[in-house]
Amino acid sequence: MVTQDMLDELEIGSVEEFYDYIVDSRTNGQHRQSHELFAMLSRDQKERFYVYVEANDLDRQEGQEQPFRQYLERG
Repeated sequence: MVTQDMLDELEIGSVEEFYDYIVDSRTNGQHRQSHELFAMLSRDQKERFYVYVEANDLDRQEGQEQPFRQYLERG
C-alpha cells in the first residue's frame, strides 16, 4: 500500500501523482520501474489506478499496444 509517508519520501504530493509516475515510467521505457511502482499499490489503489487511467484516457493517449491492465498484470 502506498502511504502518505511513502509519497512524502518520494516528494510526490498525491496518489494521483504516483499514478502519473507509473504512466510516465511506462512511457519512458522504464518497464521494470513501472511494474515495481504498481506492485506497491494496495488492491483498492490498483483498481483506482485503472479508473484513473480510463477517466484520463491514458491507454489511447500513450499510444501503447496494450491497455494498462494487460501490461501491468503480465508482471
